[in-house]
Amino acid sequence: MEPSAVASPMTPAHLRASSLSCFEGLPNIKLVPVSEVEAELGLGEGRTNLNFIASDDKAGIKWFVRIGLDLPAYGVTRSKEQAAAKAAAASGVGARVIHAELPDALVTAFVDGRALTDEQVKIATGGKDNALLEALMAAIRQLHDTPLPSEMQQSGTTPAAVRWVPPDLVRWIEYARIGGFNRLSFLNDADALINQIETECMPPWSPGDPRFCHFDLLPDNFVVHDTRAAGGENIAVTIVDYEYANVGTPLMDLAVLSMGCELDAAEESRLVSSYLQCDQLDEGGAARFHALKLLATLRETMWGVVAEVSGSSVLTPEQAAAYTDKNFAKYQAARAQFEADVAAQRFHQ
Repeated sequence: MEPSAVASPMTPAHLRASSLSCFEGLPNIKLVPVSEVEAELGLGEGRTNLNFIASDDKAGIKWFVRIGLDLPAYGVTRSKEQAAAKAAAASGVGARVIHAELPDALVTAFVDGRALTDEQVKIATGGKDNALLEALMAAIRQLHDTPLPSEMQQSGTTPAAVRWVPPDLVRWIEYARIGGFNRLSFLNDADALINQIETECMPPWSPGDPRFCHFDLLPDNFVVHDTRAAGGENIAVTIVDYEYANVGTPLMDLAVLSMGCELDAAEESRLVSSYLQCDQLDEGGAARFHALKLLATLRETMWGVVAEVSGSSVLTPEQAAAYTDKNFAKYQAARAQFEADVAAQRFHQ
């Protein structure tokens, strides 16, 4: 790739992206930072990677390039992310992987469409766009049916070893404590809360067998190509960004999506029943799902805390603190609802 073909300035990430072996013999490739075109193309924003669009109109190439090293503070390894991306692509729910190069590069086909929005999810779960809801839930079920690559499988994993709690959450809590985080006091009873939810609130529900889970299933990690506006009938959904993919239980992915979109009880019930292809949740089921949503808010809050303590995201310290505070407000609201559910003994129904 000729230097003139690469957008300026030549940051270290730009230089790294331009040097990838998949661009050899493609002198007309242009690299544009996603930050310059995310609004125009309807893309989500990255918080731990530097991303680029690689294109060559003559060769008919349009690729998405992710540059990012391992993130020890988050437990993120690029070998596992790349394996997860390849597995999702093979199952038909992820973007085709063009090139993977350790320690830091992943190139996938650019997916036509736009990032899903909170508003679209609320409309779909509000009963006003059943076609979109069905397409989203079909994609998530397909994701969860993806065979686990060896890089994601935990040694000796059994159904009894799968927990409701997201696998990164306990690690992040311990990391924050060791790092001396004390700006907010919610860490004091986090272990007791997790234990209460898992042992007292979730039964008789079971986390089930180990499944392929995303654990960052926020709206902007769905790319939706909706042909209805142009007179078509198809809605294609691609799920992207497998940085936090891990073995887990599928309902936690739904809890993360609900948390991210701030769905109300009726919208949550429609989300879960559509995914499970069953009747609406009863009162006890609704309370259990809300308990999972509480864990999701705690996890997202902890993501911000780890960003504050480690400085290993692309966020500034001020942005990291703001991210923590925004999600801590969600945690506080979810915690209040959880305590109300416990007081009303809804988990025993």
